[in-house]
Amino acid sequence: MKLLNFFIIFSFLVNSTNAQITITNNDMPNVNDTFRLSLTSNIQGLDPVLTGTSYSWNFSTLVPSSQRIDTFFSVASTPIAYQFYFNNIILYPNHKASYAIKGIDLGIPQVPITEVFNYIKNSSSAYNNVGFGSKINSVPSSTQNNPVDREYTFPMNYNGNHNSNSTYGMTVPTFGYYGQSLERIDTVDGWGTLALPNANYNVLRVKSILNKIDTTYLDLIGFGTTIPRPEEIEYKWL
Repeated sequence: MKLLNFFIIFSFLVNSTNAQITITNNDMPNVNDTFRLSLTSNIQGLDPVLTGTSYSWNFSTLVPSSQRIDTFFSVASTPIAYQFYFNNIILYPNHKASYAIKGIDLGIPQVPITEVFNYIKNSSSAYNNVGFGSKINSVPSSTQNNPVDREYTFPMNYNGNHNSNSTYGMTVPTFGYYGQSLERIDTVDGWGTLALPNANYNVLRVKSILNKIDTTYLDLIGFGTTIPRPEEIEYKWL
Protein backbone atom coordinates (compact mmCIF):
# COMPACT_ATOMS: atom_id res chain seq x y z
CA MET A 1 0.00 0.00 0.00
CA LYS A 2 1.23 3.53 -0.80
CA LEU A 3 0.04 6.89 0.48
CA LEU A 4 0.25 9.73 -2.05
CA ASN A 5 0.44 13.40 -1.08
CA PHE A 6 1.17 16.50 -3.12
CA PHE A 7 2.01 20.00 -2.01
CA ILE A 8 2.72 23.44 -3.42
CA ILE A 9 5.54 24.68 -1.18
CA PHE A 10 6.67 28.27 -0.55
CA SER A 11 6.01 29.61 -4.04
CA PHE A 12 8.08 32.80 -3.84
CA LEU A 13 9.42 32.82 -7.40
CA VAL A 14 6.85 34.51 -9.66
CA ASN A 15 7.34 33.71 -13.31
CA SER A 16 8.37 36.06 -16.08
CA THR A 17 9.74 33.47 -18.50
CA ASN A 18 9.67 29.70 -18.39
CA ALA A 19 13.32 29.06 -17.49
CA GLN A 20 14.96 26.48 -15.30
CA ILE A 21 15.56 27.91 -11.83
CA THR A 22 17.93 27.18 -8.95
CA ILE A 23 16.70 27.25 -5.35
CA THR A 24 18.99 28.13 -2.44
CA ASN A 25 18.45 28.68 1.26
CA ASN A 26 17.81 32.37 0.49
CA ASP A 27 14.56 31.36 -1.22
CA MET A 28 13.25 29.70 1.94
CA PRO A 29 11.12 31.46 4.56
CA ASN A 30 12.26 33.80 7.32
CA VAL A 31 10.99 34.34 10.85
CA ASN A 32 7.50 35.93 10.90
CA ASP A 33 6.77 35.01 7.28
CA THR A 34 3.26 33.67 6.84
CA PHE A 35 1.82 31.28 4.29
CA ARG A 36 -1.67 30.24 3.31
CA LEU A 37 -2.30 26.50 3.55
CA SER A 38 -5.11 25.35 1.25
CA LEU A 39 -6.45 21.81 1.56
CA THR A 40 -8.55 19.72 -0.80
CA SER A 41 -9.24 16.04 -1.41
CA ASN A 42 -10.76 16.74 -4.84
CA ILE A 43 -7.94 17.13 -7.38
CA GLN A 44 -10.45 17.04 -10.28
CA GLY A 45 -8.76 14.23 -12.16
CA LEU A 46 -5.37 15.96 -12.22
CA ASP A 47 -2.39 13.60 -12.15
CA PRO A 48 0.37 14.91 -9.84
CA VAL A 49 2.71 12.11 -10.97
CA LEU A 50 3.27 13.68 -14.40
CA THR A 51 6.49 15.66 -14.77
CA GLY A 52 9.26 16.63 -17.18
CA THR A 53 11.53 19.44 -18.34
CA SER A 54 10.02 22.79 -19.32
CA TYR A 55 6.75 21.19 -18.17
CA SER A 56 3.45 22.98 -17.59
CA TRP A 57 1.39 21.85 -14.60
CA ASN A 58 -2.08 23.36 -14.80
CA PHE A 59 -3.66 23.28 -11.34
CA SER A 60 -5.55 26.53 -11.91
CA THR A 61 -8.94 24.86 -11.37
CA LEU A 62 -8.21 23.58 -7.85
CA VAL A 63 -10.70 24.78 -5.22
CA PRO A 64 -9.75 24.49 -1.53
CA SER A 65 -12.17 22.88 0.88
CA SER A 66 -10.48 24.75 3.74
CA GLN A 67 -7.73 27.31 4.26
CA ARG A 68 -5.66 28.65 7.13
CA ILE A 69 -2.75 31.02 7.65
CA ASP A 70 0.36 29.58 9.32
CA THR A 71 3.43 31.42 10.60
CA PHE A 72 7.16 30.76 10.85
CA PHE A 73 7.77 31.48 14.54
CA SER A 74 11.01 32.61 16.11
CA VAL A 75 12.45 29.87 18.30
CA ALA A 76 12.50 32.29 21.24
CA SER A 77 8.72 32.71 20.98
CA THR A 78 7.99 28.98 21.35
CA PRO A 79 7.48 27.30 24.76
CA ILE A 80 10.53 27.64 26.98
CA ALA A 81 10.44 23.90 27.70
CA TYR A 82 11.57 23.24 24.11
CA GLN A 83 14.26 25.90 23.76
CA PHE A 84 16.98 24.08 25.72
CA TYR A 85 17.19 21.52 22.91
CA PHE A 86 16.52 23.74 19.88
CA ASN A 87 18.00 27.12 20.87
CA ASN A 88 21.28 25.97 22.41
CA ILE A 89 24.24 26.38 20.07
CA ILE A 90 26.74 25.32 22.76
CA LEU A 91 25.30 21.90 23.67
CA TYR A 92 23.32 21.15 20.51
CA PRO A 93 24.81 23.07 17.55
CA ASN A 94 23.37 20.65 14.97
CA HIS A 95 19.89 21.23 16.41
CA LYS A 96 20.06 25.03 16.75
CA ALA A 97 16.92 25.92 14.80
CA SER A 98 16.28 28.93 12.57
CA TYR A 99 12.54 28.93 13.27
CA ALA A 100 9.58 26.74 14.13
CA ILE A 101 6.30 25.92 12.42
CA LYS A 102 3.23 24.21 13.76
CA GLY A 103 3.01 20.53 12.85
CA ILE A 104 0.40 17.82 12.80
CA ASP A 105 -0.44 15.45 15.64
CA LEU A 106 1.71 12.33 15.67
CA GLY A 107 2.02 9.07 17.53
CA ILE A 108 -0.33 6.17 18.05
CA PRO A 109 -3.61 5.94 20.02
CA GLN A 110 -1.79 4.89 23.20
CA VAL A 111 0.72 7.75 22.86
CA PRO A 112 -0.99 10.93 21.57
CA ILE A 113 1.56 13.55 20.47
CA THR A 114 -0.25 16.89 20.19
CA GLU A 115 0.38 20.65 19.90
CA VAL A 116 3.46 19.98 17.76
CA PHE A 117 6.11 22.57 16.85
CA ASN A 118 8.55 21.40 14.18
CA TYR A 119 11.99 23.02 14.43
CA ILE A 120 13.81 23.85 11.19
CA LYS A 121 17.46 24.71 10.60
CA ASN A 122 17.93 26.57 7.31
CA SER A 123 21.60 26.77 6.26
CA SER A 124 23.51 27.39 3.04
CA SER A 125 23.76 23.62 2.45
CA ALA A 126 20.45 22.18 3.67
CA TYR A 127 16.96 22.63 5.05
CA ASN A 128 16.82 20.27 8.04
CA ASN A 129 14.00 19.23 10.35
CA VAL A 130 15.96 18.94 13.59
CA GLY A 131 13.13 17.76 15.85
CA PHE A 132 9.91 18.80 17.50
CA GLY A 133 8.38 19.99 20.73
CA SER A 134 4.99 18.64 21.72
CA LYS A 135 2.73 17.44 24.46
CA ILE A 136 2.98 13.69 24.97
CA ASN A 137 0.06 12.42 27.00
CA SER A 138 -0.47 16.14 27.80
CA VAL A 139 3.09 16.57 29.20
CA PRO A 140 5.48 19.01 27.37
CA SER A 141 8.45 17.21 25.80
CA SER A 142 11.30 17.95 23.38
CA THR A 143 12.30 15.31 20.85
CA GLN A 144 15.40 15.67 18.67
CA ASN A 145 15.90 13.93 15.33
CA ASN A 146 19.23 12.07 15.52
CA PRO A 147 20.44 12.31 12.85
CA VAL A 148 18.38 15.23 11.58
CA ASP A 149 15.87 14.85 8.74
CA ARG A 150 17.41 16.57 5.68
CA GLU A 151 14.36 17.72 3.72
CA TYR A 152 16.23 19.67 1.01
CA THR A 153 19.84 20.17 -0.05
CA PHE A 154 21.13 23.42 -1.58
CA PRO A 155 21.69 24.58 -4.19
CA MET A 156 18.70 22.69 -5.64
CA ASN A 157 18.67 22.02 -9.38
CA TYR A 158 16.94 19.68 -11.80
CA ASN A 159 18.14 16.05 -11.52
CA GLY A 160 19.47 16.67 -8.01
CA ASN A 161 18.88 13.89 -5.51
CA HIS A 162 19.73 12.91 -1.97
CA ASN A 163 18.96 10.19 0.57
CA SER A 164 18.82 10.71 4.32
CA ASN A 165 17.90 8.75 7.42
CA SER A 166 16.62 10.13 10.70
CA THR A 167 15.35 8.71 13.97
CA TYR A 168 13.57 9.96 17.05
CA GLY A 169 12.53 8.21 20.23
CA MET A 170 11.01 9.04 23.60
CA THR A 171 10.32 7.42 26.93
CA VAL A 172 6.64 7.78 27.87
CA PRO A 173 5.70 7.48 31.57
CA THR A 174 3.18 4.68 32.33
CA PHE A 175 3.58 3.38 28.77
CA GLY A 176 7.17 2.60 27.83
CA TYR A 177 8.91 3.78 24.65
CA TYR A 178 7.77 5.14 21.31
CA GLY A 179 9.98 6.08 18.36
CA GLN A 180 10.14 6.28 14.60
CA SER A 181 12.83 5.91 11.96
CA LEU A 182 12.56 7.61 8.56
CA GLU A 183 14.29 6.96 5.25
CA ARG A 184 13.89 9.85 2.79
CA ILE A 185 14.67 9.48 -0.93
CA ASP A 186 14.38 12.82 -2.77
CA THR A 187 14.67 13.51 -6.49
CA VAL A 188 14.22 16.82 -8.33
CA ASP A 189 12.40 15.21 -11.24
CA GLY A 190 11.05 18.18 -13.18
CA TRP A 191 11.03 21.91 -13.82
CA GLY A 192 8.71 24.31 -15.57
CA THR A 193 5.61 26.42 -14.93
CA LEU A 194 2.97 25.79 -12.30
CA ALA A 195 -0.44 27.41 -12.83
CA LEU A 196 -2.44 27.99 -9.64
CA PRO A 197 -5.75 29.86 -9.23
CA ASN A 198 -3.91 33.04 -8.18
CA ALA A 199 -0.90 33.15 -10.56
CA ASN A 200 1.74 31.23 -12.52
CA TYR A 201 5.10 30.30 -11.02
CA ASN A 202 8.48 29.02 -12.19
CA VAL A 203 9.16 25.90 -10.13
CA LEU A 204 11.27 22.87 -9.47
CA ARG A 205 9.35 19.65 -8.78
CA VAL A 206 10.55 17.35 -5.99
CA LYS A 207 9.47 13.75 -5.49
CA SER A 208 9.99 12.37 -1.97
CA ILE A 209 9.67 8.69 -1.07
CA LEU A 210 9.28 8.23 2.69
CA ASN A 211 9.67 4.90 4.46
CA LYS A 212 8.78 5.01 8.17
CA ILE A 213 9.01 2.38 10.90
CA ASP A 214 7.32 2.78 14.28
CA THR A 215 8.98 1.24 17.32
CA THR A 216 7.15 0.64 20.61
CA TYR A 217 8.01 -1.00 23.91
CA LEU A 218 5.36 -1.67 26.55
CA ASP A 219 6.61 -1.59 30.13
CA LEU A 220 3.50 -3.38 31.39
CA ILE A 221 4.24 -6.59 29.49
CA GLY A 222 7.97 -6.10 28.85
CA PHE A 223 7.54 -6.45 25.09
CA GLY A 224 8.51 -4.33 22.08
CA THR A 225 7.75 -4.39 18.37
CA THR A 226 8.54 -2.57 15.12
CA ILE A 227 5.77 -1.80 12.62
CA PRO A 228 6.60 -0.57 9.08
CA ARG A 229 4.15 2.06 7.82
CA PRO A 230 2.88 2.15 4.23
CA GLU A 231 5.30 3.85 1.86
CA GLU A 232 4.47 7.53 1.37
CA ILE A 233 5.15 9.47 -1.83
CA GLU A 234 5.04 13.27 -1.77
CA TYR A 235 5.10 15.52 -4.84
CA LYS A 236 6.17 19.11 -4.17
CA TRP A 237 6.55 22.19 -6.32
CA LEU A 238 8.94 24.84 -5.02
